[in-house]
Amino acid sequence: MSWSEADPGQGSPAGIQGVAALRTARAAKVRDAQRTIQSVASQSGVDWEAASQRSFAAELSKKAADIELVATGLEKQATALTTYAGALTQIKDRQVVLETRRATAEQDLASARAKMPFPELFPQTTSPLLTGKPAPDDEAAKADLAKQKAKAQGLIDDAQSDLRAIDAEWDTLVSDRRRIDATCAAALQNQDVLGGLSNFSGVDVASKSPDDLLALLVGLSATDREMLLADNPDLAKKIAAASPEAVAAWWTAIGDPADPTGFSEQQQWFLATMPVTMGALDGLAPQARVAANKTNAQDRLDADQTELYSVMVTIAALEGHVSTRALEKRRAELEAEIAYLKDAVGDSPTRQLYLYDPDRSRIIEMEGTITDQTKHVVTYTPGTFADLAKFYDGSTQAIASSIVAGHPDTVVFVYKDGRYPGEYGQKSDMDLTKIFEANDEEFALQSGKQLASFEQGLNASSPIVRAAESTAIAHSWGLANVTSAEVAGAHWDNVVSLAGAGMPEQWSPDPSTNYVHESYPDLLWEAQLTGKVWDGRNPGTSDAFEQHFYAGPESFIKTGSVMGVDYAYPDQGVLLDNHNLIASNARENRAVLDHIDKVIYGVR
Repeated sequence: MSWSEADPGQGSPAGIQGVAALRTARAAKVRDAQRTIQSVASQSGVDWEAASQRSFAAELSKKAADIELVATGLEKQATALTTYAGALTQIKDRQVVLETRRATAEQDLASARAKMPFPELFPQTTSPLLTGKPAPDDEAAKADLAKQKAKAQGLIDDAQSDLRAIDAEWDTLVSDRRRIDATCAAALQNQDVLGGLSNFSGVDVASKSPDDLLALLVGLSATDREMLLADNPDLAKKIAAASPEAVAAWWTAIGDPADPTGFSEQQQWFLATMPVTMGALDGLAPQARVAANKTNAQDRLDADQTELYSVMVTIAALEGHVSTRALEKRRAELEAEIAYLKDAVGDSPTRQLYLYDPDRSRIIEMEGTITDQTKHVVTYTPGTFADLAKFYDGSTQAIASSIVAGHPDTVVFVYKDGRYPGEYGQKSDMDLTKIFEANDEEFALQSGKQLASFEQGLNASSPIVRAAESTAIAHSWGLANVTSAEVAGAHWDNVVSLAGAGMPEQWSPDPSTNYVHESYPDLLWEAQLTGKVWDGRNPGTSDAFEQHFYAGPESFIKTGSVMGVDYAYPDQGVLLDNHNLIASNARENRAVLDHIDKVIYGVR
């Protein structure tokens, strides 16, 4: 309520009393609803005896408790407003008294000044022509003038003293108005009235840093959270901007210490209410992100199935009349994604999505489960032409699946956060016109920053992850991504290059990292021999990398004869097959897989 120091009694006590009465009436209606819910909960077991009944009754009891908070809050608001209205009435009464006293004192001062002898007001004006009085040329006249002056001055002093006293009391009145305003505001925002929302206001959410905001979200009731979200629709965006370390601390704070592997009521609320934000929030526990992305996958699956039905109806209507090639392509894409997502939803999903935002080409799959037994955490990143289709058909996850299958103490994150070189939508076909992106240092450095952020968030999310031995495995351009992430501050205990492309100019090997390069003769190796790939900064020629070169299952040298002249040439098909083979779990790649195993786990 606005007021000024000139009018500290401004406001309507009657209006405030009316608002208080409305709060009381609403509280009564809320309590009626509470009694109805409690009655339903208590009577639900009469003809319904099952675990579901107990769950239903427990949920209703929780809702009744939340309603109790609302009713109590409304009642306490009414009490605070009633008290405030009474105090404001007293302020207004005191203001009227002071204004009356001030008017009287100002009249007395004006009257006293009028009684002051004229020469006193104009001491240099003594001419009888001006004063209308004879000049005081005798002692009696002077004494009489002095007596009049003293009497008038006394009246002036008294009036001015009264005004100073009134000013002091006015200052007290203004101070009292501020005090009752503050007391009322504090009462209306008290924990008992607003619950956890006593720490918030609209300006608070906007002005708080994301990290500070997370700290204030701890301990809010479900009702508090719903009210806060309704008043602040951008709350999820604010949370998304928080640091991984703050996110991890917040998630732990709202968890259930008695069940650290499950999700508390508060955690479940955020996962259900903000699945898109939670599913991409660096610093959040991996299993929490998987849970959020299970929801996101289901939403995407539902949308895909709706679109697929529409596409199939359209194909049926157009077939035989116009080309349906584009629609058939879209049908195949949808069917591939639907088959993939079905493994990530349901009661017993077999696929864990740490990140899923296909419209922005973001996907990270987690293989294995982080437990107290986890000793190794691996990040696998594919290379040039990596796209969503290769995730859907499982080829990108081949190395990860091979590792996890034999090592329950290991978790592998199959990583692709954003567009990779040569990627074109969800196609599996290569777009050779984009091959030069794989040699673009700026492209790699930007992608490396994102990978470094992923590693920072993963390490912040779990002390188990931080304590585990870390390994990055990178195929082809993926090595440029990994080494660019090192430039951005990422660290791994091991870096394994699978036919890696190259390293940015700013990169230098980490003395505490073990670098290993695995390769066959392949197309990339052939190109690297020219010195044009990453300006010759290749793992196969770097002293930082331990070198392991394999012949491959088939000779890449082919021979022929023309007019009796024998010649040899590299078979490009074999070289391409070798480049793909090294990132597979094929039997022919067993030697490479065994050596990766040795790098991560040592000699066995």
